[in-house]
Formats: sequence, structure tokens, C-alpha cells
Amino acid sequence: MKPFFRLLLLTGLCISLGFGLWHFAIPYQYRWHSYLPGAPRAITVSIDWINFFFSLLLSGVSMVLILFRKRIYKRDPLAVTMFAFMTFVWFSRVAITLIRPWAERFTPIKAAQISGFSIIFLLFLIPLLSWTCRTKK
Repeated sequence: MKPFFRLLLLTGLCISLGFGLWHFAIPYQYRWHSYLPGAPRAITVSIDWINFFFSLLLSGVSMVLILFRKRIYKRDPLAVTMFAFMTFVWFSRVAITLIRPWAERFTPIKAAQISGFSIIFLLFLIPLLSWTCRTKK
């Protein structure tokens, strides 16, 4: 893998790790529970758990891939599969943001969200396609 693609991969993984770690704080930062007054405890706890495990998985897989970068460069099947899965996760994030956005109308925040998720997806997709194209030759 060329140094440029390695840089893209590392940048994407570091940003992904940052998003995962930041997500641990988001419910408190934006006071999610204030939007659910009177909601049953099962609902609020479910939202907390979903966010916690999403955060844990996103930051955990990002950290594992940062540690296993050399295995990705050497085309280890398991490492490349995890890398491809992470690429798919970010593709899914872009797709769900376009298909079922949380904001009802187009806002600057929504534009920034779509742009940011798309950039992270491309940071993963470009090295993956580079690796795939060279493998076929």
C-alpha cells in the first residue's frame, strides 16, 4: 500500500476513533433525556445502551484497526475484512443520513453531517479500492 493510501487509512481510523469516543459523551452534552420527559425508564435506558454499545464498537474496532494497520498493508484476510466492514459502516452512515435524516428540513448541521460522514467514508473507500484493484492485477 502506497504511503498516500496509508495516510488516508490512518486519518480515517483516527477520526473514526474520535467519533466513537465522542459518542460516549453526546447524551450528556446534548441532554438527550430532556427530550423524553415522562418516558418510561425502559426507553431511556435502551437509548443509553444503544449509544454506549455503538460508541464502544466504533471506538473499539477503530482502535483494533489502528493496531492492525501493518496487517492490512500485508493484506491479511481478517484485517482486510475488518477494514472492509468499517468502510461499509461509514457507507451505511452516509446512506441512512440521506435516506432517513434526523432533521426534517435541510439545515447547515445536516449539510455538515452529510459532508463529514462522506469524507470519512471516502478516507476508507479510496485505500480499499486501491488495494482491491492491485489485488486483481
